[in-house]
Amino acid sequence: MHCPLRSKTDIIRTSLKQGRNFNTSFGTIKLLNLGPNDLKPSSLIAVIIPKKVTKLATRRNLIKRRIKHIIRELSKAKQTRGKQNNQRTPFITALVRKDISKLSYDNLKNEINHTLFNTRVPKDSFS
Repeated sequence: MHCPLRSKTDIIRTSLKQGRNFNTSFGTIKLLNLGPNDLKPSSLIAVIIPKKVTKLATRRNLIKRRIKHIIRELSKAKQTRGKQNNQRTPFITALVRKDISKLSYDNLKNEINHTLFNTRVPKDSFS
């Protein structure tokens, strides 16, 4: 039994340590299912991009916005096709290790879609 996660920092730290790992060409995506007693942050997606990847804050923010938008869009599409009564909420942390600002939006979307939805994801994660 784990103690409830009370802050977004706790959730991110726990997802990096205990989350389910999905490797991509640009980094790692971690998936952590939140329990019923955990804090439900307003944003269930965290994107971490170190300055080592790209020095410019505008590029880091562009990458963050793209990844967050793609994950939201894909998970909404998945939820409309799946069940509506999900008891476990997934928290997604993306750790970017390569500069993907020059990668096209469609290529990035295809890679995230393939990584999260075409691999064996637990049934209660995104349905």
